Amino acid sequence: MPGFFPILHTITGVDYDLIKRFKIILEVISCSRKINAKKFGDYANKTAILYNEKYQWRYMPSTVHKILYHGEQIIQHNMLPIGDLSEEAQEKRNKDYRFFREHNTRKISRYHTNEDLITILLCTSDPYMSSIRQKWKSPSIELDEEAKELLEHENQDYLEEIFTKIV
Repeated sequence: MPGFFPILHTITGVDYDLIKRFKIILEVISCSRKINAKKFGDYANKTAILYNEKYQWRYMPSTVHKILYHGEQIIQHNMLPIGDLSEEAQEKRNKDYRFFREHNTRKISRYHTNEDLITILLCTSDPYMSSIRQKWKSPSIELDEEAKELLEHENQDYLEEIFTKIV
């Protein structure tokens, strides 16, 4: 996608390096791998400095400010990688809710329907049950080399880390 940045730079007039740095930041926070908070914080701070040097007259949107200035703290205090906290899980859970309600509940009364629904939702969201469930392969997205440098070791298993934080 290197050909995309010069075109975007030409059309918008936004600095080429700034576009590239924002692309890297968005890649890193949207992937499901563990982020090295310190490296990310340094990279984000350099991006913020570049933004302020080039566009000091332009107000920095609050979302950009949060990512650039507070991203390191957010990453340090999250149990899961930021990419795992997307709305996709919520949308999938809504589909599960509708499916379970239609196919896996007693329809004698609202009480029994809701009781069955809560039971199956609790069973399917249990961290231990999720850990032994078959893992589906998701299509892997090729990350930029700069983005890979901001991530922790690729093959690190987070399950034990998550369980220790929960308990």
